[in-house]
Amino acid sequence: GHDPDLASNLEYQFDFVKVLFLPSNTNLYTNEEKAEILEKIQAVAKDEGKKMDSSPMTLFGYFNERVRANLHLVVAMSPIGDTFGTRLRMFPSLINCCTIDWFTAWPDDALEMVATSLLQETKLEASLLAHCVTVCKYFHHSIDDLAHR
Repeated sequence: GHDPDLASNLEYQFDFVKVLFLPSNTNLYTNEEKAEILEKIQAVAKDEGKKMDSSPMTLFGYFNERVRANLHLVVAMSPIGDTFGTRLRMFPSLINCCTIDWFTAWPDDALEMVATSLLQETKLEASLLAHCVTVCKYFHHSIDDLAHR
């Protein structure tokens, strides 16, 4: 199905990013903010040894380059069902211009290692520790099962 809230939210985020990088984005800032940005970015450019024209257009271009290099947007969504594919078709740049981290199910041995490591600080007897590790794995699997219902 179509998720209008997500689509609207993603469109807003992408519109924001587009506007941010347009040469005319100086309309986003008040005169005081523009002056502060120009002053600070000129100092940064000087500190980095950049040889550039000190015109506002050039400085805002450099400001945009730095924002583009340092701006990170995190979008989290479930790949389960048809919705994920629909979202990717609506916004192909999610594939073309993004890094996708897939988080898959944890293997039992990894769950056991993490639980054992975290419970080591409790100084439990070995048999009790083993039972607690089993319970931790059970909690994880049961929550995962509930999430898929």
